[in-house]
This record gives sequence, C-alpha cells and structure tokens, in this order.
Amino acid sequence: MILDYAKGLRNQSGGGKEAVTAGLTFTVGTGGDYADLQTALDDIYATYESDGEILTLNILAGHVINYQTIVSGGKDLSFVKIVGEDAVTNVSLPLTTSLVVGRYDHECVFGAINESKFPIVGQSFTCVGDMTGMSQPVFMIATNNSKIQTSGTIIIKGINGINTGYGIVATSGSELFADVSLTVENWSMGIYLYEDAVLDSGGTTQFRLRDNDSYGLYLSSSTAWTRALSYYSGNGSGGIKCVNSKLQLYNAYVEDNFGSGLVIEEKSNVRMFTCTIQDNPKNFQVLDGSIVYATSCSFKETVSNANGSGEMILVTNGSYLSIKQCNITFLHTGTTLLNAGIKAIFADVNASRVSWGFKNVRDKHGQVVVMLWLLMLQQE
Repeated sequence: MILDYAKGLRNQSGGGKEAVTAGLTFTVGTGGDYADLQTALDDIYATYESDGEILTLNILAGHVINYQTIVSGGKDLSFVKIVGEDAVTNVSLPLTTSLVVGRYDHECVFGAINESKFPIVGQSFTCVGDMTGMSQPVFMIATNNSKIQTSGTIIIKGINGINTGYGIVATSGSELFADVSLTVENWSMGIYLYEDAVLDSGGTTQFRLRDNDSYGLYLSSSTAWTRALSYYSGNGSGGIKCVNSKLQLYNAYVEDNFGSGLVIEEKSNVRMFTCTIQDNPKNFQVLDGSIVYATSCSFKETVSNANGSGEMILVTNGSYLSIKQCNITFLHTGTTLLNAGIKAIFADVNASRVSWGFKNVRDKHGQVVVMLWLLMLQQE
C-alpha cells in the first residue's frame, strides 16, 4: 500500500526507506506539510535515508514555536536542515511540553539525547514570553554522546532584559559543531560545555557570544576549538571561563566584559594565537595549575575602568604562562599611568612561572613601559 508520496511516506509494501533527492523540501506551520517540527522529524526519520543529500525543512512565515523538538534513541537526522521564511522565528515561552534532559534537568526547546544527531539548524531564533517556572531553561542541548550543529549566519537570542537560562549546552560526551557564523546573546550563559563535551567549528566560522549575564563561553572538563574570528563582549561575569578543560583560540577578541576577560583554572590547558584581550576589569587570569601558551597576542587597557583590580595578567597557584611575540598596552595620560598600582604581570606563590618574549610593552601613546610588578616570579 502506498500511503502518500507527496509527503514522503514510504511504500510499506516494498519496505525500506526512500532516498533523499536533491532539492527535497517540506514546510512546517499553518498550511504547510506539517503542523510542527516534532511531527515532521518523526515522519522524515521513518521515511527517509540519505547518502549525502540534504532534506530542507522550511518553517513558514509567522510560525511560532511554543513546543519542544527532541531527537532521541540513537536517531540520526543530521541530513535534515531547518531553515525559515522569516529572518527570525519566535520561540514563545514557557513551552507547552516540558521534558527535561541532562544532569541538571534542563528544559529545552531543541534537544538531542542518547547518542542522537539533531538536524542542522540554519535559522535564527528569538525567545519571547516568560521563563519563570521553567527548569534550567536552554534553547538547544545535546547530551549523552549526541550532536547538535548550526550552519549559516545564525542568532540564538534569549529574552532581552531578562537574560536567564542557557543559549546552548553540550554535555556527557556530546558535540556542538558550528559553521559559518553563530551568535548567542541575552542569556544567563551563552554556551555551556560540561562533562567531556566538545565545541568545534569550520575553518572560517565566526562566534559572537555577547551580552549574557554570566559568561559567554564556559567549559568544565570539556574541549573547545575556535578556528577563526570570535568575539566575547558585554558579558556580566566574563568572556570565557575554562575549568579543567582544553581550549584553543584563534583571532579571538575578548573585550568590554563587566567581570573577567579570560579565567583559566583547575589545570586547564589553553593555546592562544593572535588574540586581543582588552578593557576587562580583570583582564587575564591563569590559576590553579593551569598552562597557557599565548603567541602574537595583545593585552590592552585603553579605557579607564574604575571596577578593575589593576591586574593586566595574573598567574597563580602553580600555573605556567608562556608569552611569545605579544604586546601589552596600558592606559596612559601625559606621563602618568592610570589605575594606581597597576601590575603588568603578577605571579604569586606556589611556583607559578612565566616565560616571556614580549614584542612590546607600551602605553597607548607608544611610550615603552617597564614591567611593573614581579612578585616571587621565576623566569625561564
């Protein structure tokens, strides 16, 4: 019996699944092929398989998401790409469905759980409404060795002015892969990776993690690679926090956060190339046995920050910092350095070490500045 080839349902008399053909597209929303994304994905998984072709799932104009969409049970729907007719699709909170996933019982909009692969997200989303009463709300999560991915110029935006919940979470061996451009803003935390999660990206992918109440990017026992431009700004607690994790940054700008720029702690291992860390109250901290290699980076103070501690770089508690071909620039007026007692490098007890090969240590007018504060510092 042939059910309905127009909607892609398989020929049950013949068994098997239909192959995805080039250009195959279904729609979601009022008057479309499916009423909601969950119904669409359940049907597509039962009907199709792909040898490399992408099936497009197009969200119709005006469709509002007020429900969860979950891929579970080892399903692979990575051959599906979600796009939309509107530039941005609204997500109305709280949701009408409320399955919680992950160790911390996250209530998500999109989720991949139990060794599953969510469709490629190629649409921007803005949350509206109220998250009150939601359990650890998150827009998109992957847990238990699952995968989520984005492709295109994507913005994932929380409720402006409320800034609660998480933009994207990956946990328990799961992966977030981003391609082209990903912006996550107006959440409590932008991207949160914990328990052996991985963040990876295409060679030209740009990240913008901004205006979140806590950190733009937070890693706990996880790994992240950013391979192109990335921006971390306007975040409340800081741009990036790395706890017992591995992080590789290329051409990152960590600036104008209200707390720290980068916090590297608990035996983390970080490699930085051509990065700019500037105008954060606590610019750069390497703590608790962590190791950082910084090459061709700039550490700057270009605006007066009354909340700053005066530490351009802090290395402490058995940590190691290697600086090669880097610039340090201080705020300067006339012949006076601002922020009394500013420390260029402050390394304290427990055999913290700094290996330096500075290109320049200058004020913003180009005047060479000596290293101002070295406390119990062992040079290599």
